[in-house]
Amino acid sequence: MFKYKVLNVGQGDCIGILNLVKRCKYKNYKIITDLGDGSRDIFKEFIKQNTKLILCLTHSHKDHIGGLKYLDDYKDYVKEIWLPAYYQEIIKIAKILLSLKGSKDIDNEDINKCKNSIEIYNILVKANKKIKIKFVYEGINICSHIKILNPPLNINNIFDIKDKKFEKKILSDDYDDIKDWFENIEIFIKILNNDDFIQYDIPKDLKEYNKIKRKEFFVKFLNYLKEDIDNYLISSNNMNFSNIYTKSKLSTNDCSIVNTFSYTKEKEKICDSLFTGDASIKIFDRLIKNNKLKKVNILKVPHHGSKHNLNENIVNTLNPNFAIISHNNHKFGTSIDGHPNIEIIDILTKNRIKTLYTNDVIKSAPAYNIKCPTSSCLFCNNISYIK
Repeated sequence: MFKYKVLNVGQGDCIGILNLVKRCKYKNYKIITDLGDGSRDIFKEFIKQNTKLILCLTHSHKDHIGGLKYLDDYKDYVKEIWLPAYYQEIIKIAKILLSLKGSKDIDNEDINKCKNSIEIYNILVKANKKIKIKFVYEGINICSHIKILNPPLNINNIFDIKDKKFEKKILSDDYDDIKDWFENIEIFIKILNNDDFIQYDIPKDLKEYNKIKRKEFFVKFLNYLKEDIDNYLISSNNMNFSNIYTKSKLSTNDCSIVNTFSYTKEKEKICDSLFTGDASIKIFDRLIKNNKLKKVNILKVPHHGSKHNLNENIVNTLNPNFAIISHNNHKFGTSIDGHPNIEIIDILTKNRIKTLYTNDVIKSAPAYNIKCPTSSCLFCNNISYIK
């Protein structure tokens, strides 16, 4: 029988799928979804003699892929890495933010996160010489048991921007709107046109994801950030840079890998699970509208239990028996209520969904203080928790 191994990685994610279906082409592999922030070497929990690993990295944020810093020690065990489509274009965005006028004088956590995302990407580039890297997207079946629901290849399903003039000008090599963003516009042109990336494991005839479309994604992302970048250039300070980064982070979350895993026995479906990365409510609304979401037995709650990533309608559609929230009570910005948010706890409690919290939930209201398991344990028949 399959089993999920949930690791406590603080305010991050790491779940392993063990004992895959015997008929599956990955039956001899362990699949690890996300690696935490790197404060813990999670590979030790999965490695045994002759172990073969697949890493599913939902998106580019450190709390999900920081553990890649240990990859070199375990490269002989890792056979494949799955990344979301447009991952590399998002790395280009980080390079743009670090190239803005005045960015060298910014000293805060967010600029360090930009630098870190590029450092981690360089680890992947190096790993690609030995490990197969696969870019995944909505509609493909990794195998008969794993289906990808997000990110979409259709760029318009990620960004909703009505003003197309900016994009048309950039794509036609007219950089007048952004010439003041950089000390030298050649910096931008080099980043825009650089395609010295990891080899794409995507059919060459896939029109929705050719080189031109990936370039459009990059420019559309810049369009999405344009107002905040313009404000930053008026006053290049830490707060205004963080405003850009925060906005870029939201769209990066929406490019997270969202996938189902179905366990079957003798062609009978035993258990459906949904892995969600940090995808927002907008992503789930699209999937519900297109009839792509259905009941699951196990839900990995998105974004550590944020109220911006889950609601009653989504939970009612999924109707899970069990939920997993990987968190460490982190508060974002000026938020008073840390993750998991009280609204999410209420929804899960109201629907009688048995929930594994990877750390104690600490709130000012005692009724919401929830204890996590005090040691490694079997949470239910299919979920083990590693403290």
